Amino acid sequence: MENNIFAEIYPLSYVGLVSLLASVSIVATKRFHLNWTSRGHARSALQSAHTHPTPRVGGIAFALGLVVALLLEVGEGLPLLLMILVSAIPVYVAGLLEDVSIPVRPRTRLLAAILSSLIMALWSGYWIARTQVPMLDSVLSFVPAGILFTLLVTSGTAHAFNLVDGLNGLSTGIGAISAVCLSIMAITVHDHDVAVVTGTIFFAVGGVFLINYPKGRVFLGDAGAYLLGFTLAWSGVLLIARNPSVSPWAVFLVLFWSIMDMLFAILRRLARRVSMGKPDRMHFHHLVYRVVLNRQQSSQNSSARANPAATAIMFPLFVTPGILGVLSVQNQHISIALVLLCTTLFALCRLGIVRRFRQICRLDVPMFGLRK
Repeated sequence: MENNIFAEIYPLSYVGLVSLLASVSIVATKRFHLNWTSRGHARSALQSAHTHPTPRVGGIAFALGLVVALLLEVGEGLPLLLMILVSAIPVYVAGLLEDVSIPVRPRTRLLAAILSSLIMALWSGYWIARTQVPMLDSVLSFVPAGILFTLLVTSGTAHAFNLVDGLNGLSTGIGAISAVCLSIMAITVHDHDVAVVTGTIFFAVGGVFLINYPKGRVFLGDAGAYLLGFTLAWSGVLLIARNPSVSPWAVFLVLFWSIMDMLFAILRRLARRVSMGKPDRMHFHHLVYRVVLNRQQSSQNSSARANPAATAIMFPLFVTPGILGVLSVQNQHISIALVLLCTTLFALCRLGIVRRFRQICRLDVPMFGLRK
């Protein structure tokens, strides 16, 4: 049975080739569109960690790869992929408008993500109806509550991937690893359809990753990050809803890093009493980047080196929860314990990096291209 799954996934390597070639084309033709597609990627935005204008429309290459998978007509899971892609149109379009310098308010983009998730839930007939938390599950047994909970989780995950699209290879790397982990989970429980969907996501985002890391020649942008988070979130929902033996908390571990970073951002803004849509430079990857940058000479080249170096340093941190999720995919109690462990370690790691960052600020060490 596993051989059949791999036979379906293997031809999807063409998806990665298409995504790669599309990414190369975006970079090769950037002189024609850079004025519209590089907004916020040359120190012009608060959260920017880039020093040169860079196309942020890698989401076009990612989406093109996913669409090519449909045209190849390979694998039984492609009808599910079609539903996900059609449902994602509202949030993708909202993100793409932002990427080409047509401002779309954060609230509008969030509503677009919720609309996309609602379309998917009603069309597919799948939503999260269990979490292994008795009191919550009794609420989720009421269908409207289950659908509402699913909308919050999936639209929130889409937004979370947009928040971590700040360093070379970070969002694309997390997405590729998450897709691999979900594929292994699907293969473990013999869910061919979801395995094909997540395999397609891996190859499509992998093509962009090869251009995104380490030089950062193209970024996913809002459209790509939203689409990546949306497709992964709904792959997780499908895996949970279609396979009763799959632990929802194991799926959460696969998507742990981006979701946890978003939750901490929400708590941080609530504590400071600022708007949820107000950007800042206190995300985990920003802090790591600035600490790494401080250890190098304050020059343009040091900034270019610190960017991919920060992603490499963080690599074990976002790979480990995914591996733990795969290992505990069918064990509810262990996966819950692992979520608590990873949450504690995330908080401790963040506390340590924040303390280091504050030491740097007290020393008043200049950091190229970044305000303190």
